[in-house]
Amino acid sequence: MNTLYEHYKKTIMDVLVCWEESGIFNLNPKLYDSLSERLHVDLYALMKEKRSFHEICHYGIDFFVTQNSRIFDLIIKYELTKLNLADVIDDSDCTEIVGLYYSGLEESISLLETSNSDLMSIVSQELDMDNVLFDNPDTNPLVLAKSIQLWACICTEDNELQICQFIGLMARLCKYEINSQFEAIYIISILSMISSSKYYDDSVKKLAQEIRDYLFFILKNGKILGININTLRPHITGALRTREDNTTRFQIVYSFGNYDAYNLRFDLPHEGVGYTHVNNISPGGIKSSLFSEEEFRKLISNNPELKECFIKYGERYAIRENARNVIGIDKDKIQQIISSKEHQNILGLTYSEDTINSLTEILAYCYPDKCSRKLDTNGEYAENVFRYNFAMRNVYAAVICFEAGDKKNIERVIDSIGIMANHWGLTNKPQIDSFRKLNELLDTLMERAELND
Repeated sequence: MNTLYEHYKKTIMDVLVCWEESGIFNLNPKLYDSLSERLHVDLYALMKEKRSFHEICHYGIDFFVTQNSRIFDLIIKYELTKLNLADVIDDSDCTEIVGLYYSGLEESISLLETSNSDLMSIVSQELDMDNVLFDNPDTNPLVLAKSIQLWACICTEDNELQICQFIGLMARLCKYEINSQFEAIYIISILSMISSSKYYDDSVKKLAQEIRDYLFFILKNGKILGININTLRPHITGALRTREDNTTRFQIVYSFGNYDAYNLRFDLPHEGVGYTHVNNISPGGIKSSLFSEEEFRKLISNNPELKECFIKYGERYAIRENARNVIGIDKDKIQQIISSKEHQNILGLTYSEDTINSLTEILAYCYPDKCSRKLDTNGEYAENVFRYNFAMRNVYAAVICFEAGDKKNIERVIDSIGIMANHWGLTNKPQIDSFRKLNELLDTLMERAELND
């Protein structure tokens, strides 16, 4: 018997029973099947053996009940959003299905917004806006969804084809934003569920909470573009193995509202780094974790010229990719700063590798489709996600140009996607001469990034 999986099933049972007690609504068979696949557990079988609400909550802790109910509610909303977005078509030339665009996107955005509010009460018993993951209105995909509706209303026979083509791009972009933002909410919810479970060892629960809090810090108004989970355990001990010896436990490719993206790897100790750590890598190869507001202020207090070497994301700062080339900057000094954050220990406590591997295995139960990829030892997976994110950033720029009536720059930003695709060896020529080819290229990039539409 896999004890860890049995504890996982009991944890799912707890959140399910607490959610049912809330009496929000009943799950339909399609959603039951989808959730069973998502959570790697047979919910039908679990319901047959479930314990009573009073047995689960026999000690009468209201926060435990409320938190568990909301966690399962968030999981349901996450799954409903996946199902809704799968029905949103984004490559049609006909305005007749614009209603499907808008209704499906609007419902998904509503689920995203309520989930963001619910997450605040899951992370903390105090209703504090600091515990809201998304509080920047500029990151809300509702603006894109409303643009779809607006352009459909002013569509005429003369401009129907062009407007529908851009509506398709808007729909693709809107789905991308909703999906990636919900991925951030989902992982925070899952780690909260693990940390509050009654069945796991305290060390596993504390580790889940520490990682959750760190991810909340870096994902504030951000989004998750891709996840890779590795449940294969290294066969070599920490002192002897290198970073190529299967040390990465999980990998998260994330970005911010301006589409700047990073590859975060959670690594076991290996040669040269004798502690569990994270690596945060930019597309250009800068290996440095994010800096907090306090860390940034401390750095520039004595070296104000270093301010030009950082880019600000809310209350976090990252080293610019061109930092070493900023005029007047001591290259050795900036390299020293980068190196100091290359292998960051984000954990307040020391955990055994068994504890870390146990948490990784539990996460894999919640992400059954994220642990079947080959190990990303050479960064290929992250690079493919970066590339699709680059393309979507340019799609966003093209949409802005379209709404401004700037045809010249529409062609320029779309051509830049073709130029890079040609550089990556995906096309024979850099020109993109039709929306059909643009959508085909975007589909290819998305498939290589192993992203769900």
